[in-house]
Amino acid sequence: MRVNSPLHAVAGRSAAAVVAVVLMVATAAGPSNAGCQSPAVDQRPTVAVLPSFDNSSLLNHADYESLGKGIADVLITELTANNAIRVIERDRIQSLIDEQNLGASGRVDKETAVKVGKLLGVHHVIMGGFIVDPQGRMRLDARAVNVET
Repeated sequence: MRVNSPLHAVAGRSAAAVVAVVLMVATAAGPSNAGCQSPAVDQRPTVAVLPSFDNSSLLNHADYESLGKGIADVLITELTANNAIRVIERDRIQSLIDEQNLGASGRVDKETAVKVGKLLGVHHVIMGGFIVDPQGRMRLDARAVNVET
């Protein structure tokens, strides 16, 4: 995979758009116990980004396999820069998925994301996938699953 390919530019723009949406959701949710906060308790909304986005590439599937982890890394890095939310470490999430055997199928659905989120004690779980068509165009889908509802 070339470093300066159009795919990387699209992935970067798509990841930035996903980060913007996630930040709006997370900051709009606000702390769940705003009226009874103590100084020692972190009341920021907590977000977990699943460790890898699903790869549904039509051709050269193996060439794009590492991109799923890269997309998750970009989102984690961008979200961590916002002090209004707290982001759970990827290693902690992966350990839980492995321990509970939640990723056995290689794909994590909404129900599994909610289960992971509840076990981690987070407000939102970010998950998604991407597809690269035969012309090299990429589509990135991400969603924030509200674990509390």
